[in-house]
This record gives sequence, structure tokens and C-alpha cells, in this order.
Amino acid sequence: MLFPVILDAALEWSFAHAPEHALMLVLSLAPLWDRQMCWEQGAHWLEHALQNRALEPTTRAHLLQQMALFAFRQGAYEQAERCIREAAPLFRKIHDAQSVARLIYLPARVAEAQAHYSAATTLYRQACTPLRQLSDVREASAALNSLGRLLLLRGRYNEAYEVIQESLQIAQQVNDPLRESGALHNLAFYHLWLGQPHDALPLYETVIEIRLRMGEQLFLSALYNGLGRTYPALNHSQQAIAYCLKGLDIRRAVGDRLGMAHSCCFLGRAYLERTEWALAESYYQQSLDLCREYGNRTYEALCLEGLSAIAHATSQLATALRHLSEATKIWQTYGLPVPQWTIQCCRRLRNSMPSRCAKRPIPRIHAIISLLCNAL
Repeated sequence: MLFPVILDAALEWSFAHAPEHALMLVLSLAPLWDRQMCWEQGAHWLEHALQNRALEPTTRAHLLQQMALFAFRQGAYEQAERCIREAAPLFRKIHDAQSVARLIYLPARVAEAQAHYSAATTLYRQACTPLRQLSDVREASAALNSLGRLLLLRGRYNEAYEVIQESLQIAQQVNDPLRESGALHNLAFYHLWLGQPHDALPLYETVIEIRLRMGEQLFLSALYNGLGRTYPALNHSQQAIAYCLKGLDIRRAVGDRLGMAHSCCFLGRAYLERTEWALAESYYQQSLDLCREYGNRTYEALCLEGLSAIAHATSQLATALRHLSEATKIWQTYGLPVPQWTIQCCRRLRNSMPSRCAKRPIPRIHAIISLLCNAL
């Protein structure tokens, strides 16, 4: 692409001839790199800027904060945490309370991405309080929205709904379409999680209209994934496939492997609904490998459930049980509510097992499934 090449050339010249201006230019470009998903390019120039030994504490802190964000975007969670630990005391030293509060929000996102849900919930709450006190309403809206999404994932539906609504009201009061669309997206997820796809669909469509006007590619891919998750529930698997493929193309173009995992997971679900077992298994397995690479346990469980359903449909009952047991263990280990679809899979497996069989493994498998169903 021409734009990144020209930008690299301009920054190289600036660092060589006007380094002070180059530092400010890097900080100014950081939001653009983020919106255009040019995280690798942004991280390269942020790292280049941080090598300047004469950096003032304020400049260094802001560079580290942006570096932490780009590391988080790329799944480099240890690097993100390292940058946060270095930036936090610098912000405290210069008495920048607003940046300290914003910096709490990023570790919460890192913790959530690593399935440390209890810690993430606490950090989101810790971020919301000072952001409100400092009247940083836009960031407060974002933190509330993230907290609401996590509460939803943890099965605290009523509290999640109230928190997301509060985020939406703040965003609408300050006329912030970015935060407003984020809250609407989570409300769509709320309805989808509660088995109300008809209520989720118009919300997704509204958010897509907003983000298209903003030219927001990153969030569009997440929305396409959301629609890919909604349409199978409406028995429109072909539309689901089309949206998921759009999302996958966006994520692949910027090398976002974790985002690719999400798209592949929903593609697996769509092909599962169409009983195209080979394609469904291929996409689920691609997603599973990526989820395990980045430690995304929630989507790992979703993939295992899908692979279990495929194995069940193709009469591989022992394999189906193994995948389903692994998925259920993930939900229970992290204190997450077991999805209704998982419970239904367990019951279908139990009902499909023969009550009597000469082979020894089958009764043992039947007993394990019965225990699993009773536990759920």
C-alpha cells in the first residue's frame, strides 16, 4: 500500500533531521494507526521513538501507553503489561490522574483477553470510578461498556444490561458515535446471548451503519462476526457465511490472528448448521489452534463444542464426549455460565448412547455423560 510506504519515508526523514517533531508526529499518528489496524507499523515507530534517551517523562509515558495498546491489539500480552508497568509510575510522578485512570482500563482488557475474568471485572470497576470523578466521560463510557460485556459473559445479565445502558446514555449525551455504537453492539450481544436473535439483528445493522460512516474497519470485522453468529439462529446460514468471510478477510489483511480465530469459529458454526461437516470441522480446528496459541479460553470452548457436535453427527461418540467434556471444564473452571447449547449437546449425547452394549467402553462413556448432564 502506498500510504504506509510514504509515511515510513516521512518519519525516517523526521527522525534524522527533526527528532523532537518526529516524537510528536508518532504520538499524533497513533490513533490513525489504531483505526487503520496498522499496529505493526505503529509499534515499530513507537519503539524507535522510545530509544531516544533524552525523552521527557511525559512523552515517554504516553509513548509507552500507546505501545501497550498496540501490543494488546496484536496479542502480545506480556509486552503490553510490561509497558503498562513502566508507564504507570511516570504518570503518577507527573501527577497525571486522568492518564493513570485510563491506564487501569487497559490492564483490564488484557486480563479479560487472558481469561482472568475476576481480575478484569475488578480492574474495570476500578477504572470507572476515577474516570467518572475526573469527568472523563468518553473513557468512562468505554470502561462501563467493557464491564457490561464481561458481566454478560459471566452470566450476570441484569447487572450487565444496566451497566451497558449507562454507557449508552453517556455516549448519547456527549454525541459520541464511537462509544454509542460500542454500547449498541453489546446490547445486541446481550439479546443474542439470551436467545433473542430477532432483537439482536436490528441493533447489529444500526451499528454497522454508524461504523461504515466512520470508516472503522476494525470494529466492522467484529460486527460481521456478530452477524455471522446471529443469522444461524435465524436459519440463514448462507448470510452468516458471507458476513463471517468479510470479517475474516479484514482480520487476515492486517495479520490479526486472534480476530481470525473468532471469524473461523463462527464460520464453523454456520457450516455446521448446513451439515457440511468437513468445512465446519476445518474452520473450527483452525480457530481452536489459534485460540490455544493466544490463550482465548472462551472461544476455545465454543470450538470444542462445535467439534463435539460434528463428531456426534458423524457417529464418533467417544470423540464427541472428549471435546464436550473439555469445553464444559473450561466454562466451569473460569466460573462462566455453561451455555444452553452445551447443555443440549450433553443431553443429545446421552440420549444417543445405547443403554446396553457388549463393549466395555460404551457403558463407561454413558455413565460419564449422565454425570455431566446432572452436573449441569
